[in-house]
Amino acid sequence: MNINNNKLKIGECIIISAAIIFALIQFFTNKSVWLDESFLGINILTKSYSELLKPLDLLQVAPIGFLLIEKFLSTIFTHDFGLRLFPLLCYIISCFVSLSIAKTLFKKTSSQKTVLVLIIFNLHFFYFANEIKQYCSDITFVLIILNFILKREQNNKSQTRFFTFLLALSAFTSNVSIFFVFPSFVYEFFFIKTNNRKNLLITYSIYLLSFLLNYMLFALNHPSKIGMIEEWTFYNGFPPESLFSIDFLKFFFFKGQLIFGELLISKTFFIINIIFISIGIFSLSIDQKKMSLLVLIISPLILHFIASYFRLYPIGLRLILYLLPYLCILLVLGIEMFVDFLKNNLIKLFFENTLKLFFCFLSISQYINQFPLKSIGSKEIISSILEKTASNDGVYFSYNAYFPMKFYAHTKSWVNEIDFKIIGGSYTSVYKDKWTADEEKFLDDLKRYSGVKFFVFSSGAEEYDKRRSFEKHCKLNRIKIKEKITKGQTELYIIK
Repeated sequence: MNINNNKLKIGECIIISAAIIFALIQFFTNKSVWLDESFLGINILTKSYSELLKPLDLLQVAPIGFLLIEKFLSTIFTHDFGLRLFPLLCYIISCFVSLSIAKTLFKKTSSQKTVLVLIIFNLHFFYFANEIKQYCSDITFVLIILNFILKREQNNKSQTRFFTFLLALSAFTSNVSIFFVFPSFVYEFFFIKTNNRKNLLITYSIYLLSFLLNYMLFALNHPSKIGMIEEWTFYNGFPPESLFSIDFLKFFFFKGQLIFGELLISKTFFIINIIFISIGIFSLSIDQKKMSLLVLIISPLILHFIASYFRLYPIGLRLILYLLPYLCILLVLGIEMFVDFLKNNLIKLFFENTLKLFFCFLSISQYINQFPLKSIGSKEIISSILEKTASNDGVYFSYNAYFPMKFYAHTKSWVNEIDFKIIGGSYTSVYKDKWTADEEKFLDDLKRYSGVKFFVFSSGAEEYDKRRSFEKHCKLNRIKIKEKITKGQTELYIIK
């Protein structure tokens, strides 16, 4: 018996240690920030603590708690490390809390390990563990609060105080806290037998006050609200108003692919995933004792969808990342129930282990194939610019390249060793529609920089069109490209 327990502990240690080692390796590779990271990073680096309490520049919206933590860490640690440390710590904490939840919900060790692997080796979770964004901490709050609810003793005063603090903190640190805290209240108040309903009401009332305070001070009438709604409407983040239209059905299908396919593993396995998740939901619904768990797990998804319908919060991959633990739990519950339908024990064992290994293999292989995450190449291009330019040279940065460069101008003193001019920084058109409608404007813009020898382009579909148009511009005007330097997804053109 002791030997089996030791084996289990060794297996858990191997899984968690591997995940943390990969995360640390990725962290210390210190990849360049990309456009969206640079937007938020510039705000954090250039603004004071009090200024971060006000609306941010560059159409950025992030939880106040997250911003203040990031600001504090950026003053202690240099360069990108300080800004990426909090997401990394959240990921590491999540590894251990995921195991605790898996052990609470599942008796079979194979199921525990499968849930653990599916959560901590999820590619998107790993990606945001190394991103200057709040989405990794969203998952961490989901996991910690879920773990507390499943295990906490409501009569334990110290646990109740800490849980109350945790809920209040989540209100200021996660934009999606209401989606997982409200189901927690319903679960504890209506489904868990307790003599301390008064304390329970006090605990959740403090969260509600914190949530409302955060909403009134920092979200209501936010100047970026209209811009964010317009942006997410363009990216199909909100459903059509008509519930019975073809467009609504299309939205429902494609967002279903996103949630049950891409978020978990990939869209390729959308049907397989949704079959087992549906079985998992069914397994909880037919068991009266487990009905409360179904409410706790499925409610965040329903609340998020309702919020998106009323244009309060959109549906996008990074915005639904916090749903990952719930989906993984349902998937493994579905596998267990599917196997229970089989009569022969050997067939049961075969299918159970095969299915669990199959999903673990898919998750880990996708994870490994993308490791280490590719750098956008901004820092490396800066080094090339410093080698090639003189103090009187001008450098044209396209929109996607300009802000990452501006971010490093704030974080690296050696950027200012050569006083080069960023003369294209005010060019902020984002070409979201057909490029042909904007190419003429872009070519006219290039003519204004006839004396410039250095042009930098970065990643993105519109950036590819800009590069192609820039080369077309050079060819038409008989401008010779002396050298083209590629670092990651960023390119530096040097012309004669």
